[in-house]
Amino acid sequence: MKNYISTQNDRAYHFWERRARTIKIKSKEITIKKLNYIHNNPVQVKWKLVSLPEEYQFSSAK
Repeated sequence: MKNYISTQNDRAYHFWERRARTIKIKSKEITIKKLNYIHNNPVQVKWKLVSLPEEYQFSSAK
């Protein structure tokens, strides 16, 4: 947990970037691409939290 100790006064630990990159959703195709990325994240080899996107408890893929 040492790697995640926050230097901010409002929290003890910090796991996410403070300045996440913003992407404008300009079309249906971009929306679908981003949703697919989000839904498939828990399935990726890096995480391997579930076998199917629908199995992830907090997913909207269902």
